[in-house]
Amino acid sequence: RLYKQAYHAYFPSNRIFIKVKNPASLKIGNNWDSVKYKNAYCYELITSPTPIQKIRKHMQYDLDSFFGYKAFLEKKEIQCWILKNEKPFSPSNDVKPKNNFYKNGEIKTMKDQPLSVLVEYLNSIYQHPVINETNIKHNVDLTLPKDVSNIRSLKASLKRQGIKLYSSKRQVTCFMISD
Repeated sequence: RLYKQAYHAYFPSNRIFIKVKNPASLKIGNNWDSVKYKNAYCYELITSPTPIQKIRKHMQYDLDSFFGYKAFLEKKEIQCWILKNEKPFSPSNDVKPKNNFYKNGEIKTMKDQPLSVLVEYLNSIYQHPVINETNIKHNVDLTLPKDVSNIRSLKASLKRQGIKLYSSKRQVTCFMISD
C-alpha cells in the first residue's frame, strides 16, 4: 500500500513483476492475519507546502532506501486478454448496481455497472492482464458462467452478449521491483 501511494497507481497482481533474490519476502498471500504485524509499517513525511509530485518522488526514494529494492514503472509488451465489443451495446436498464462475482457455484451476474468492474474482477483471476478495448462508456448488464476461470466458457458467454475476449500482446505499464 505504501508503494501504491508513492506511485499514485493501482496495479493488479498480474502487472506487478518482482525480480529479487528472495521474492517470497514480498508476497503476503491470502493469510493476512499471520503476517500483518510482520509486514506492517508506518510511514510519515512532514514537509512544508510542496507539490504532490515532489512528495511522491521523496516517498519513492525513502521506500527504496528502507527496503533495499528499486521500484519503478516500466512499459512492457506482454500477453493480455482483450475485451472488444462486436456490436453496439445498450446501456443497462437496471437502477441498482450489483454483482455476485464472489459467490461460488452460481452463475455470475453484473447489473448496471461499468466494464471496469468486470476487468478488475478478471484481473484478480487471470495471470495475464485484461484490457478493455470496447469503448463502452455506459453501465451494462452481463451474465457470466459459474466458473469464470474457465476461459472457454467465459469467452462463449461474453460472445453471446456481443463482447469478444481474445489473447494478444499489448504495451502496458507495469510495476517492477528489483534488487
